[in-house]
Amino acid sequence: MSKPPIITETTFLPLRVSEKGLIGISSMLFDNSLCLNSISVYTTPTGDIRLLFPISSLRNGKQLNTFFPINKDTYELMRVAVVNKIEEVNEKSKGTFQNGKERNISSSN
Repeated sequence: MSKPPIITETTFLPLRVSEKGLIGISSMLFDNSLCLNSISVYTTPTGDIRLLFPISSLRNGKQLNTFFPINKDTYELMRVAVVNKIEEVNEKSKGTFQNGKERNISSSN
């Protein structure tokens, strides 16, 4: 019986929203020992978050999955970690800009 993976760190880099719903790129650190980068983060028409994993293209045109979750539980663990990080980034950015001017988030004004 194996223990479930633990995501020890998640990053999220917001991007300008694309027509196809791309909102950012994420990376995750598993058990402080494995880092997975370049996970594309999309919104669905229903407002949910969807993750797409990197693909490598060979010279002959064949495409290979670089990495991906093996089961639904692991995918959901990763998706929830990204959703939580997006919420954290959104909370931190609240108040960063006020009336078009940057202001310090930690200021008491």
